[in-house]
Amino acid sequence: MRLSETQLKLLAETLSNISIVFFASILIGPLLNESPQWILSFLGLALSAFCWLLILSVVKEKIYE
Repeated sequence: MRLSETQLKLLAETLSNISIVFFASILIGPLLNESPQWILSFLGLALSAFCWLLILSVVKEKIYE
């Protein structure tokens, strides 16, 4: 399925916002507690990285169209 340039930009922006939410709520939150939960921190980092990789694949698709 081919997306228009506007749709790709919107998709990339949405994924970027989702990754920021994962990063802030799951990674930073537990690290600021007195006893951080490392599994939640790692999960937040992994989800953020996954979203950022999705953004890169969306951008790559547009470049190589």
